[in-house]
Amino acid sequence: MTKLKKVKYNKRKHIKVGDIMQNKLTKREQSKQNNILAIQTFKNQGYTVAQTAELLRLSKRTVYRYWDNTDYKIFNNISEVKTETEQYITKEKYKYQMEKGKDLDYEWDKILSKRKEIATYTELKNEKGNKLWFVETEKIKSAIDYIEIKAKDDLLKYSKSLFKNYISSEEMLLDSLADESFYSSTIEGAFSTRKVAKELVTDKRVPSSKSEKMIYNNHMALKYGLEDKENQITEDLMLKIFELISKDTLDEETQINKYRVEDVVVRDKRGEIIHEGAHVDNIQSMMDDLFRFMYSNDINPIIKSAIFHFYFVFVHPFPDGNGRTARATSYIYLVKEGYDIFKHFSISALIAQKKSKYYKCIKDVEDNELDMTYFIEFILGVVSESIDIILDKYTRKHIENYIFMELVDKGVNITNEQKKIIKYILNKENYSATIENYTKKNKSSDYKKVNKDMNYLTDIGILTKSKEGRHNLYSINVIK
Repeated sequence: MTKLKKVKYNKRKHIKVGDIMQNKLTKREQSKQNNILAIQTFKNQGYTVAQTAELLRLSKRTVYRYWDNTDYKIFNNISEVKTETEQYITKEKYKYQMEKGKDLDYEWDKILSKRKEIATYTELKNEKGNKLWFVETEKIKSAIDYIEIKAKDDLLKYSKSLFKNYISSEEMLLDSLADESFYSSTIEGAFSTRKVAKELVTDKRVPSSKSEKMIYNNHMALKYGLEDKENQITEDLMLKIFELISKDTLDEETQINKYRVEDVVVRDKRGEIIHEGAHVDNIQSMMDDLFRFMYSNDINPIIKSAIFHFYFVFVHPFPDGNGRTARATSYIYLVKEGYDIFKHFSISALIAQKKSKYYKCIKDVEDNELDMTYFIEFILGVVSESIDIILDKYTRKHIENYIFMELVDKGVNITNEQKKIIKYILNKENYSATIENYTKKNKSSDYKKVNKDMNYLTDIGILTKSKEGRHNLYSINVIK
């Protein structure tokens, strides 16, 4: 078992002072260039992505972004430099950043005009006939690169290793579907637990409440969509998904044959109207436009999935279950388009945590002349973050299995409590914990016994021990 040797590395020395002065780089641009050059240096020296990230104290995502950046150059003209961290702000935010004395409407119109000059206009329209549009920002481009290249390769590579040696792909898919079913339902008000969700999707529990029916229905809809043999999502498939999602959860007066027959409004917790669904007479034509849009242009499927999600909620074709149907259908669309990585994780899990921002981004589109960039950036950010989480989960699982396999190979026996300690430390953010951390979490554990177990695991090379203030800090002694 090996541990990385810490080294001091000065990223600044790899960029010439003359270059910085000549180009008048901002601190942000300079930092970006320093990062790229440092990453390339470590790559050329044979370090892995994980090792580079640890040594430079960068996130793996940042390292992934610049790992294959072979054509990067220091620009001769600073106006050409575009940073990936520039915020695509709303008018509401801009008014707080604008210089005093300037006219907000005039300045915002200039920004809006520039955005529209480089925007992609879709064939999707609101009820007044205005087209929905978006700008493919650097943030969106970076997210797509991350999802399609590095994340796709690493996620599938890691999962194949795990499936081959430790867990089944069916188990992984079941976990993912349970999470998606649970979190997508909680966004819409269902109240339950992940444990109950897992029991529902494995048929170990019969749904007995509306919340449990929502979760179970969501699972059945996702399962149906994944088993569907058609290559495309269609209106018929979406209607079947809605039928499964809404089964036995709609009030009698809201039961429908197809789309809703009454106008609806969406209200926030205070009862204020935050969105009005399309007029009933316009629903069919707008939904026809949506399904035509999904297969009539060369927009990236990941962006298209986010647009489908937004426009579906925007039209609000059903009296209830619109969000769940939108999320399920956009998920199935991506899998049908060949993005099997989406089977590994739940997008709705993070949306549930960012529920307020989710609804805020929907409102931002409506408040900013149908600019979908806000919602697309949000969804792609959620996807990227979800991939980070699942990669971290797979990494920890891989290390856990590696440790236990090593112990078996060497004929070393450990107790169940010692296994529990290893798993606990593996799930800590920095793979480290004190005895106090562990006993506080596991109140039934005896302090002296835990101390003895941790020292034993240190003696056999599983853990290392260092000082953190007055306490001993135990860390996993393996990077695999």
